[in-house]
Amino acid sequence: ILFAIMETAFVFFAGQSLEFAVAQSGRLIMTGQAYAAGYDQTSYKNAVCANVVALFDCANKLYVSVQNFTTFANATTSPPYDSSGQLDTSKMVYQPGNPGDVVVVSFYYQWPIYVSLLSNNLSNQSGQNRLLVATSVFRNEPYK
Repeated sequence: ILFAIMETAFVFFAGQSLEFAVAQSGRLIMTGQAYAAGYDQTSYKNAVCANVVALFDCANKLYVSVQNFTTFANATTSPPYDSSGQLDTSKMVYQPGNPGDVVVVSFYYQWPIYVSLLSNNLSNQSGQNRLLVATSVFRNEPYK
């Protein structure tokens, strides 16, 4: 039971760290810094990885999606699942939009789960993984 409690605490801490990273990295888009630097999906992810703590395998397991919308009502924050309920990484996009656009920045990380307590474990993805999702929704500033 002690190991299950510790693992739950690690998952919670990892989720909070991911939330902090998405808030910090979203500012790069919101303020136009990503636009000024000419970021594409790869360079934005590299900038994101600079804000992620050492808990994560940023290069291989972190997925970043950036979508723009015209209004907050049109914005969607649902994770891109495939037909079997697994994260569909082929649907990760980088569309930071223009000044005044509504942007949804989402980070997805498949955290490995090692402790299973009487089949009541934390995994919600195949391969004993828990999908951690952190999302930030904002309106781009008038940076141009």
